[in-house]
Amino acid sequence: MVAIGRNSATVAVLCLVQAVDVLGVTVVVAALPGMLAGLNAPASAVTPLATGYAMFFGGLLMLGSRLGDRYGHRRIVMIGLVAFGAASLMAATAAPVTVLVAARCAQGAAAGLSVPAALRLVTAAAPDDDRRRRALAAWSASGAVAGVAGYLVGGLLADVAGWQTVFWINLPLAAVLLGAVRVVVPKHPREPTVGLDLPGAALLTGAVMAVVLGASLLEQPGRASLGLATLAAAVVLLAGLVAVERRAATPLVPATALRQPSLRIGVGAALVNTVEVGVDRLGRADPRRQVVRLLQVRRDHRDERRQHAEEAEHAPDDRARSQ
Repeated sequence: MVAIGRNSATVAVLCLVQAVDVLGVTVVVAALPGMLAGLNAPASAVTPLATGYAMFFGGLLMLGSRLGDRYGHRRIVMIGLVAFGAASLMAATAAPVTVLVAARCAQGAAAGLSVPAALRLVTAAAPDDDRRRRALAAWSASGAVAGVAGYLVGGLLADVAGWQTVFWINLPLAAVLLGAVRVVVPKHPREPTVGLDLPGAALLTGAVMAVVLGASLLEQPGRASLGLATLAAAVVLLAGLVAVERRAATPLVPATALRQPSLRIGVGAALVNTVEVGVDRLGRADPRRQVVRLLQVRRDHRDERRQHAEEAEHAPDDRARSQ
């Protein structure tokens, strides 16, 4: 019973680690207008602010898993939490928008390291099939809820206390989770001799980043050709990845894994779902246009208040002249 209780606590803590990392993808969306206005940044900054996190998050997942194999998954989760907190501090205190973009990318990189390591620890904490199914269900649910909740949480924090709060709140969260991982999550055997396959990791990371950036550019008016070129570059990088992985001693993506029908079906389904979501957003939810619209509304309100103030200031003079 004690082991079962400890395993449940381990799964809960690791699910929270993932939830915070996934929350970081969407939590800034509602706060983007405030960020641009507060930093006097152009509307073109929306793209790197919105996609930088996802690019590094998705691009480093495989490398994060391999680093966990070599150096210990628990250690990599803790390093990822420290890096996430440091990047959040950098974002909260950013003055120029370029620093904020760099901080968002660093946040995504930290999440890309910790999430795959946390998932490996979740499966290790649930040794039998029944508990593993429940643990993975909790993992999936926590990520889904966090992704949706990010829009609401980011909007509330930005409206109540300013856009910097979206990042300040990550510091205590990272600290609490760091302590919880250290106390609750047991160490997992590591493989110190396993290779990192850095060429494969670089190609895979570049391909994922190109896909994320290309899909984002396709949503923007007048930049479809650049988006298509970026997606074409992703295809070239993936082709290079296949060639490198065939010769690698310890490939990042083993050929035996790709031969499994369940994996191919899962990857295909994920791709189709991503394409469907992207196509749906093309027509309805271009974040850049939404932010520009929100900024224009704020400018209109500010101009209207200034006009009212000027009218009130000149009203006594007008009355005096009329008398």
